[in-house]
Amino acid sequence: MLIAGMHRSGTSALAGMMRSLGVWFGPDENLLPPAPDNPLGFFEHREIVALNVELLRTLGRTSDDPHLPFPPVWHTQSSLSQLIERACSILLRDLCGRPVWAWKDPRNCLTLSFWLHLVPNAKVILIYRDPLEVAASLQRRGRYTLEWGLYLWAAYHWSFVTSLRASVSPCVVSYHDLLHAPKETTWRVLQFIGGFSLGVEDAPRDCFSIRTSLYRNRRRELSWPRTISPLRFRIAVMVLRATAATGGSRMVRLLPRVLNPWALVPPAGINRFCS
Repeated sequence: MLIAGMHRSGTSALAGMMRSLGVWFGPDENLLPPAPDNPLGFFEHREIVALNVELLRTLGRTSDDPHLPFPPVWHTQSSLSQLIERACSILLRDLCGRPVWAWKDPRNCLTLSFWLHLVPNAKVILIYRDPLEVAASLQRRGRYTLEWGLYLWAAYHWSFVTSLRASVSPCVVSYHDLLHAPKETTWRVLQFIGGFSLGVEDAPRDCFSIRTSLYRNRRRELSWPRTISPLRFRIAVMVLRATAATGGSRMVRLLPRVLNPWALVPPAGINRFCS
């Protein structure tokens, strides 16, 4: 199982619940430790994160400036042979031996083609959050300007959808639903994954608790920047919400038509990083 989503979108919360239910994310010593901005943990395999960073670097990109689109069929380039071998080694050594296993990293949105080339039958999950909430959360941490955070939200989702194979139907999850209806949302993900002997009703009660004190930058408290029109983002959220509600994947493939101009050409005159 591959978990993807833009930074600050609830990927860690979802992964934490999945881990409580028995999904294997790797040995504890190989997972990134908690941090002040994520005190409950990331549930990310440190070597997979490092590999994703190196994949982007090989393409002349970074996670905070993906510079889309990537070259055609970049994931099959011979220059990546060593990274392919390394990725296979990590998966075989730390993950594949368990009945239900997963790897999670927001950068999976950008490197999805690579991972689906290695694990074509992987169950793919995308968790999304309101773009303005994400951008405000990044700005609050002094990472990016609000405008650049919005661009990255568009770029990550555009890259994810355009990297999907025709045979892959992702499960789309709303961070809002995970926060306010964790049990029902988690049950839908479990049904999507399959292969579980443990059901939601048998799970530990605290497995579905989320510290709402960590939920900041709520949409109703934020104002849209005057320099960017919210129309494309609102349509994109409508598409994602409809996909999550119906459980189908056909509608999510409409996203590139909405976000394509943003993902390919960063907004002119935007300062990327907070001063």
